[in-house]
This record gives sequence, structure tokens and C-alpha cells, in this order.
Amino acid sequence: MPGLIAGHALSIGVVEYLDRLNFAFTADRGVIGDLPALAGYVAESFEELLGAQ
Repeated sequence: MPGLIAGHALSIGVVEYLDRLNFAFTADRGVIGDLPALAGYVAESFEELLGAQ
């Protein structure tokens, strides 16, 4: 799980394990108000990249 560094509002971790790519998000909710939507956009974009192969 990625931690937040002072002065940063968002941290994203990416880990590949057992042929799966996993994302972890940590955010300051006072700055990044809709983290679930952001995570959804990343998932959608990754699916688009997979389809472009």
C-alpha cells in the first residue's frame, strides 16, 4: 500500500503478481474528492490499452 509523502495529495502503487496487474490508490480526500471515479478511469484506460494490442 503506497503512503502519502508530505506535500502530495495522491499516491498510486502498481504491482504485478501471478500474471495480474494490481493498482493501489492512497489520497488526501480533502484534495482528491472522488477517488473511486479516478480508480475507475485508470481501469477503463488500462482496458483500452489491452484492446489496442
